[in-house]
Amino acid sequence: MKKPKKEKLKREKQQKRELITDHHASSASGICLVLSAVCMIVAIVMLARGPYKIKDYEIENGTDYPIETVSEAIGDLHGQSYLSIDFEAISADVIAKLPYVRSLEFDYSFPFHMTVRVLPEIPTYYYSGEDGVYVFTDELKLVEVKAAGSQCNLIKLVLPEDMTLEMKKAPSFELSITAEDMLALINDVAKIKPDSKFTLIDFSDPYYIKLIMDERYLICFGDLSEKKDKLEYVGIIFEECAPKLFSDRTLRIDVSVPGRKSYTLDAIFNH
Repeated sequence: MKKPKKEKLKREKQQKRELITDHHASSASGICLVLSAVCMIVAIVMLARGPYKIKDYEIENGTDYPIETVSEAIGDLHGQSYLSIDFEAISADVIAKLPYVRSLEFDYSFPFHMTVRVLPEIPTYYYSGEDGVYVFTDELKLVEVKAAGSQCNLIKLVLPEDMTLEMKKAPSFELSITAEDMLALINDVAKIKPDSKFTLIDFSDPYYIKLIMDERYLICFGDLSEKKDKLEYVGIIFEECAPKLFSDRTLRIDVSVPGRKSYTLDAIFNH
């Protein structure tokens, strides 16, 4: 008779333990739900109160424009929500107003601060036309038109007549050559002689392209056919002639006719 009693007591203890465990589990689950709800309410309240609203911001101006000019172009960001600002529209507006601005970067630091970095265009080339002097960036984008006859301490470009010019864009040509082709050739030649600087690049005749470096190295490139072989020859000649290119000695490399490549030391040519 004692045995059934013991088993009954054992079952009752087990049931109590299960009840306590279920109670603890329910309590823990309830606490988690409450905490989640509280967090959501806090987040909604904070968002409603505007923690993403900009209280202060600084402008890192990498251009030559006065900071006041750049700030005016960007506009007042104080009090605006970071989540609602149209950064692309601001960038486009600033670039349209200030051609020497290449791009803008917006760095937001939670909860109130923003840094606006203004990156500059790099004036690199100029083309002298009858109605003005056109300034281009390192990417051949037109950024300024100066009065005819203005002096520029940049690389001189001579361009085909069939071109169309538009601000903040590279020149386009109807039949002759593309701006992409121009840049590719310039970069390829620059890699061959990185210690030299271009002084004149003549694309006026796309079938007889000429490049002058350091005012004493002339490369008559011709057209862009067999470009790889031409560049290889130019590299070989610069390497072979390096010991002889002291002082102001000039060098003319002609690869305009692929089958008749040649070079001449102490050549005389117009700059």
